[in-house]
Amino acid sequence: MHISVVILAFILALSACDADEERAGENPLSQAEGQETLAAMRAEIEQIVDASGSLSTCRTLALGAKPCGGPWEYLVYSTAQTDSAALANKVREYNALESDLNARYGAVSDCALVIEPALGSRDGQCVAVGTDMGLTRSDTLLLADGVGVDAKSDPFSVSSVRVEGDVLAVQVRYSGGCEKHDFVLLDTGIATRSIPPQHRLRLVHDAHGDGCEAYLTRDLFFDISPLKKVYSSLDRIVILIDGMEGTTLYTF
Repeated sequence: MHISVVILAFILALSACDADEERAGENPLSQAEGQETLAAMRAEIEQIVDASGSLSTCRTLALGAKPCGGPWEYLVYSTAQTDSAALANKVREYNALESDLNARYGAVSDCALVIEPALGSRDGQCVAVGTDMGLTRSDTLLLADGVGVDAKSDPFSVSSVRVEGDVLAVQVRYSGGCEKHDFVLLDTGIATRSIPPQHRLRLVHDAHGDGCEAYLTRDLFFDISPLKKVYSSLDRIVILIDGMEGTTLYTF
């Protein structure tokens, strides 16, 4: 009986060694592959999210893993139209992968706490609301004079554009994590003669030479109220932003 126990222990030890060798032989995702995987997962998450619903159905879910701790943002969705279980599972996988990539490749970030937003419902849609302008952050940036300005821009992409009162809210994504990133919204002064006019703006990104490759998401809020003075005889204009598809209606 003693021999049987020894043999069994030997077999278990061999199995453990084989498992360790298998794990060691697995090829972890490179940093670039990891970011591509995160982007694909993010696209899947956005396909699941639907914000259509009454206030009683509105929910938030923390998305992303900042290297310094906490989420990058909060998703807003409606339980009436969203598969909540599928969304929670996909977000859990996304957060776990980003956390693993952060640790594996030494990603860094600011340590600002992202506050879970209050919720509201506008026009049948769940939205994040604040105490002032209906936004999750009150720090708005000024619309800059960009007539004749030919400013270079570092790469970025735009996830969404919307108008809240006199504020243009733009969600951007870009690579970085090691330097401060600045965005400036330039008023080109260019507009069509249509009614309502289509007024062209340009968003410029300065990464300050940031070579880090964390994939960041940020909400930008711009005060576009000066445009009301330009079109004082009208009650609405259409906002166009260079390089971005679609338009946004600004009523005042």
